Amino acid sequence: MSHWVRPHYRNGRYVRGHWRRNPGKVAAAGVSVTVVIGGASWAGDGLLTPKAGKPAAPRAVGGALSSDAQAGITRARVALEASHYGTKVSISFGTDCAGRSEGRVREFLRTNPCKGMARGLVQLGEIDRDLVLVAVSWVEMPDAATAHGYKDLVDANAGKITELSREMPLLRGISFENRTFMTGLKGTFVWNVEVKPQSPTMSDTVINGILEDSRQQ
Repeated sequence: MSHWVRPHYRNGRYVRGHWRRNPGKVAAAGVSVTVVIGGASWAGDGLLTPKAGKPAAPRAVGGALSSDAQAGITRARVALEASHYGTKVSISFGTDCAGRSEGRVREFLRTNPCKGMARGLVQLGEIDRDLVLVAVSWVEMPDAATAHGYKDLVDANAGKITELSREMPLLRGISFENRTFMTGLKGTFVWNVEVKPQSPTMSDTVINGILEDSRQQ
């Protein structure tokens, strides 16, 4: 069986759309979904877990951003599990986009503050076996012009929102350099998906299949 891989960027280079054979299997991990807003404690598996007590509500960001981000990340999880991947998922919301970014994107966001952001991390496989990290970010900008400006910088590999994994003790040392990524625009929302396997022998077919499964819209 084959599937269509939409155009995307890989290490800053544009890759044309093409047909690929469906990816092979990655060893399944347990499934857990954690929504993190505000303060958090660390779980033994390296994922964020909310503090005990009354569940927090996403007050820091707009309802549309929160719902779109959660829906997109959930769709990615379902699609990846349908492709026989086990997943662990974490989500975090906030408004300090400049403080959670790097490169020219940070400079842009300091001058053009975002309205809110959501970051998600989907972990495939296990840390010591077949690990693949899928980092997702959603950023809400004040208007269409700044949304396009932000997206253009990300597309040009001139910076990005930093991955949620950098704030997790067991995953923070993993670099997303040379990752495969794609971006999308929805009104004033810009989403970005990055795929970084830890195995240097993982084929482009598998990586592109994971990227397509993780598409946010």
